[in-house]
Amino acid sequence: FSEMSTLSDFTSIKIPFLIEKIVGNIIDSLSPIESIILKYASVIGKTFDIDTLYTISTDSQLSFENLVKVIYSFHFNGIIDILYDLDVMKIVARFSVPFLREVLYQRMTVETRNSIHFTIARKMLVTRSSYLPIKKELIVLKSHLIEAERSISERMSKSKHKDTNDSTEKKNQNMYVSKEL
Repeated sequence: FSEMSTLSDFTSIKIPFLIEKIVGNIIDSLSPIESIILKYASVIGKTFDIDTLYTISTDSQLSFENLVKVIYSFHFNGIIDILYDLDVMKIVARFSVPFLREVLYQRMTVETRNSIHFTIARKMLVTRSSYLPIKKELIVLKSHLIEAERSISERMSKSKHKDTNDSTEKKNQNMYVSKEL
């Protein structure tokens, strides 16, 4: 299931300025709640279901009914394609604007992505996805756990690197002060 295995790939690619500008204008034209919903969806994957989206976005004080309205609004505005909507509780959609998911994902902080990946993984451990075969679901779960762990490792590495630089800088300052004396 290559969709999830490429998450780390598109966090490191440089999106061309013109594409980022065009897609950025779409994102910037959204209301804050619409932007948050799409950011959460970008972490779920290119294809996402409303149940998972609602589960991870409950902190936004958004009712399920309003989430459905926002999803249909995205669909009518050409931002997403709805793949399945025979049962409102099981709507499945995907991003239709090229690079929208990647720009949304890259605009989030590592901590935010990490938190959302963990929330998705916890949800997947409790309930089965309604639209993925079991093997693909396990691959997606593994990918979310790996991304969450990778985010933590990167943060720890940056922190350790910063501590080392701070320590080296203090030694250099001490050497400079001792030379003056």
